[in-house]
Amino acid sequence: MSTITAQPRHDGTMSVRDTFRWIRETPAPYWDAEDSTKGRYVAWVGVSALAWTVVGIAGTALVAEGLRGLASLLG
Repeated sequence: MSTITAQPRHDGTMSVRDTFRWIRETPAPYWDAEDSTKGRYVAWVGVSALAWTVVGIAGTALVAEGLRGLASLLG
């Protein structure tokens, strides 16, 4: 049995710091919850996968640039 707590609301006037705090503190939706929240769960999984893909590609690009810079220093 899962317990669903009240979702904190996000408004458009929040600072970037408050937005990141809101993202961290908002609990992830559950699949076994009510039918109305299953759409939120699917969207959450999709956005999460996309965000981690972007982070992975950006991290790989940073490592590649670092190695390219190291190679140019070493000749």
